[in-house]
Amino acid sequence: MVKKTVSMIISLILIFIMSAFFGCNPVKGEICEIWVAYEQGWITKEDVMNILYLRYGKVEINGEEVEFTPTAEYNELSDRQQLDIKKAWFSYNAVGDKKVDNEHIKDAKNMSFPLFMPYGYYHGCYAVQDVFPYYYAAWEHIVETDGFAFTSSPPIMIFRYK
Repeated sequence: MVKKTVSMIISLILIFIMSAFFGCNPVKGEICEIWVAYEQGWITKEDVMNILYLRYGKVEINGEEVEFTPTAEYNELSDRQQLDIKKAWFSYNAVGDKKVDNEHIKDAKNMSFPLFMPYGYYHGCYAVQDVFPYYYAAWEHIVETDGFAFTSSPPIMIFRYK
């Protein structure tokens, strides 16, 4: 009886320790569309121009192409950064006010999508775009701000660690 009780107590302690270390898998960053990040001051106008140049090979302001020489370059994302961005992406794309639960976040590790194309690192922020655009067509829209026109198909996203 004593062995059984001690064994049960040890098992409960081990379960508690394992859940404390491995059960919690929070979203470590925040993500938003490029125009939101620009309006909130996460990135500057020059950052936006670099990102647009890296993405499209040109920069347009008020519908006219402007001459621009980029100062940023592509940077590869580590597996850890890809996973952190995926978690934030799932949280951002959750329907309504529903936050992504731990099961979906854990599943992100095993998912081959979203897979992100990096467009530089700016003031603590990563510019990325989902490389599988097929599911964005249904809600495509264009947002214009400060002379830039941003499309949502798929949107360029800005991620930063909290």
